[in-house]
Amino acid sequence: MLKNTPQEHIDYVDLSGSLVIISELAMFVNESKRKKEHTQMVLELSKQLKGRYNSLVQPNRQYLRESTFKIRSKLLVDAPYQGYLFQDLIVLKDLAGAKRSKQAMPWYFIFFTVSKLVEKGRPNNEFTIEVVMDGTLEKFTLSAPSQ
Repeated sequence: MLKNTPQEHIDYVDLSGSLVIISELAMFVNESKRKKEHTQMVLELSKQLKGRYNSLVQPNRQYLRESTFKIRSKLLVDAPYQGYLFQDLIVLKDLAGAKRSKQAMPWYFIFFTVSKLVEKGRPNNEFTIEVVMDGTLEKFTLSAPSQ
């Protein structure tokens, strides 16, 4: 409607103000919906992890995304995992292990603190983390499909 209204029209200012308000309201509704979906996903994941890890839900923990990751390390070459990325935690479900065995899928938890993330020359969907395991520094590269 605003596109078809000349700027000199008496209603143009009101229409443009209304457009701003409606746009802000739409952004608020979309953000609220996204937060609700994330909360539901975290609660469902928490149910799946019951007995393995009971502290997934934390007031300061922010869920970022879910994706199928491929991990490359000294021992693994493009091993597939279902990953749930939080700002301080990655929860991984071993998909290859599930195909090899009918048993419950193994879960892995990687806790980390990011002080600075600089990955020049790498695609946005790939990053390397370093974890000290049994006194040895291990490097893992995770890659996920672009969204």
